[in-house]
Amino acid sequence: MHAQAEVTGGEAGLDLHAQAVDHLQRSPAAYELARALVGHGAALARAGRLHDAADRLYQGLEGAVHCGAEGLAARARRELSAAGLRPLPLRYPQTDTLTAQERKAAEMTARGQAAAVVAKALHLTEQGVRQLLSSVYRKVGTDAAGLAEALETFPRPRQ
Repeated sequence: MHAQAEVTGGEAGLDLHAQAVDHLQRSPAAYELARALVGHGAALARAGRLHDAADRLYQGLEGAVHCGAEGLAARARRELSAAGLRPLPLRYPQTDTLTAQERKAAEMTARGQAAAVVAKALHLTEQGVRQLLSSVYRKVGTDAAGLAEALETFPRPRQ
């Protein structure tokens, strides 16, 4: 989808980029997600949607740095600069454990709860739950299908 979005361009390309990001947020493929975020951000910037572009580019930059993908991080910085934006300082969340909120969302999802139910319980939007679960999948190294099994051995949040 990401490659098709790159060659399609226009509104159709933006839709394909968004679909690629949405799909990859539910997978453990952190590098591919970062790549799709940077591509989507660059396309949004070219379309004049700077606020949305900044969000995607920053997320992609952060993901690229965490993956050690220096070339992709450099591209994200170039795209931010070309759009007249500056990269914000990167956050380095602890990656050896899940936060309490991530753990709760993961456990509810593993029990088969719908995103809407998880969102209501955690006072988030459904998009917020998807982003939270994307982080969970990257940290535990699995996707939705392997989540329940991965949670059995994954360390609990520090109190």
